[in-house]
Amino acid sequence: MKTAIVLMGGKGERLRPITDKIPKPLVEVCDKPILFWVLKWLALNKIENLIAGVSYKKEKLERYLNEECLHEMNICISEHLVSDGTATATRKAIENCDVLDEDFLLVYCDTITNIPLNDLYLFHLREKKIMNMVILPLRCNFGIVKVKNRRVSSFIEKPVISSVLTNAGIYVFNKKIIQFLTDGNLENSVFPNLATKGMIAAYKYNGFWRTINTQKDKLIFESEFENKDLEDLLT
Repeated sequence: MKTAIVLMGGKGERLRPITDKIPKPLVEVCDKPILFWVLKWLALNKIENLIAGVSYKKEKLERYLNEECLHEMNICISEHLVSDGTATATRKAIENCDVLDEDFLLVYCDTITNIPLNDLYLFHLREKKIMNMVILPLRCNFGIVKVKNRRVSSFIEKPVISSVLTNAGIYVFNKKIIQFLTDGNLENSVFPNLATKGMIAAYKYNGFWRTINTQKDKLIFESEFENKDLEDLLT
């Protein structure tokens, strides 16, 4: 894959008041914007073309991409409305930037990961589906209490629940996806339709993946990587 669409147009309301002044992708974690870490991962995986789906405080995102971004990628800006859903934003990105690739990546710009995109793409080619969704074991945000005979027997603090799988917000699409991109959000207007038709393959990943949605997520992430080199982890 050579092309990645990165949707970065949301208002990031759960990160307020930080996002009252800056867009969510420019919120800093580990001293750099979330967007820096996303682009670092894409560049390390040889992505050449970046399509940025922007809306909320788009001027600041465009300035960062054009003036401050250090990753060498061809950049195309696709604008959409704040009220547009992710399916609409994806369709506009494909149309506005003339995406002609047979297959391309789509990722939300609140995710920091080191998923190997070459492995993901080879899986996608083998499965021969219209799309491939990265899934991973659920990281529970709450402590689990075990009870035996009406008595608390033990605690498991914020476990990874391997029996429950969740959507990582990272997808490989075949270009035929365009015909299914109705208005609304991918998760409730597109994916259920494709799932009933057997058109979605699932790539299970058990490695590093974090999403920054709240100030608590930001604080936990920075605490976890306080004495670690995040750039090394992305490789």
